[in-house]
Amino acid sequence: MAREVHDRIGSAASLALRQLELYELARNVSSATDPRLDSLKQAILETMHGTRDIVTELRTSVRCVGSLETALSAFVTAMAIEETVVDIRIEDFHEPLPDAIGDNVFLVLRECLRNALAHARASRVTLSVRSDARRLRASVTDDGVGLPAERKFGNGLASMAERIQSLGGRMEIRSAPGRGTTLEFSVPMGEAWHAVG
Repeated sequence: MAREVHDRIGSAASLALRQLELYELARNVSSATDPRLDSLKQAILETMHGTRDIVTELRTSVRCVGSLETALSAFVTAMAIEETVVDIRIEDFHEPLPDAIGDNVFLVLRECLRNALAHARASRVTLSVRSDARRLRASVTDDGVGLPAERKFGNGLASMAERIQSLGGRMEIRSAPGRGTTLEFSVPMGEAWHAVG
């Protein structure tokens, strides 16, 4: 399935972007002279990013890989971002996690990384996860542009919050323009999680 999605949808989107770039060169136009071209490029890029996320999820499910660190590292590699250093720190961590916790934690952390690598213009992103018998704690910090003061709780953040809340956890975001962003969350483990479920 991952191969088919990559080869069919991903390749078609890449080809469409390349054809659009060739069109700009042949007609001597650009997104600066025609805003519609910029909208079209953004739509294609979003399709490519979405396809890459789906392929990564299919290939790096925490259940299949058996390691949260491996799954997150595979996602960072798939993003192919050379300008940003990503430091993944998994400490005092006991696996395997229950499927419901492992999948949701992976998806939240993956979305944090995707946002930081795609939008923050950061030079460094640090992800850390630590757990004990009662609680898992995680954070993703970047030194990028930060979120605007008037930021809205968009779909991505809302989805992350819903996943954490479904596990009985808590999430907090700290950010300021020009001073980076930190997202932290914690979820109960062991008997504490079973009590929530």
